[in-house]
Amino acid sequence: MCRAVALIAMMAAHLTTTGANTLGVAGQLLYGFPAALFAVLAGVSMMLMSRTAGPLQFTVRGVLLIVLHRALVPFAGDISVVLLPIGMSMIALGWITHWDVRAKLALFMVLTAASGLIYQYGLKPWSLFGPPYPLVMWAALMVAGMVAEEAVLRTHAATASAAIAGAVVAAVIVVVRMNYVVPFAWLEPNGHTGGVLDIAGSVGMSLAVLGLCSLIPRSYVLQPLGSMSLTIYCLHILTAQWLNFPVSVVLSAVFAVAWSAVFRRGPMEAAVRWCIDRTTEAAAAAAATKTPTTTS
Repeated sequence: MCRAVALIAMMAAHLTTTGANTLGVAGQLLYGFPAALFAVLAGVSMMLMSRTAGPLQFTVRGVLLIVLHRALVPFAGDISVVLLPIGMSMIALGWITHWDVRAKLALFMVLTAASGLIYQYGLKPWSLFGPPYPLVMWAALMVAGMVAEEAVLRTHAATASAAIAGAVVAAVIVVVRMNYVVPFAWLEPNGHTGGVLDIAGSVGMSLAVLGLCSLIPRSYVLQPLGSMSLTIYCLHILTAQWLNFPVSVVLSAVFAVAWSAVFRRGPMEAAVRWCIDRTTEAAAAAAATKTPTTTS
């Protein structure tokens, strides 16, 4: 359901005056946090998938996201597509899912510091490392999701405590955004910058949403919507020029519920799974042909 929340918030950020102009507290909550939630959830999903997937599978998935990013950009209009940094981060981070949680936490801290410095000094190519979706920030958020899955989300008590702490942090960051100027650029709290406080607020808000969703009973609308987030994201990008916010949400929900009543996965999710399975089979077959046979 967290993905459904992220999808709806993303649509609001793109299609409402409040989201587009970051008006008031609601506008600030929509400024950067929905996209960041996707990144944190991607890290959580990678840890869950790592039980049966490895670097090869994550690499294929990441490459497909990059290709899809390139395909969507010409139709996105004023919307910045986020799949490139997620895909690149997934390829790189697919090799660390087996790391100890303390090592992942250390990597998160290093990436957070690097992201803040990159924002301050404008490391080039700026189109890759800078706003609106700084690559290093997105990698940090995905690592945060990995850490959360291992250290926070496995018990209700830990999830609830993290959610409360995350909500407090996010609230403080929103107040700072609206009322104060930070003394150093690397601390920048505003969304889409990659500043240290931006990352802190994004992680805090993500933990708050994760905790809230863990307390909500299963929804027969939000569950299908979140289960095919890639499909709905693509449809939103393709239709955002013509559909307003209420219509986009309603049509997305109707489509998701109807599709899930017949099929196990959304169309884009099924296509990605098919590609991963075929690549895995091909790699296994290639490995088998190279294995020397022994004779008695």
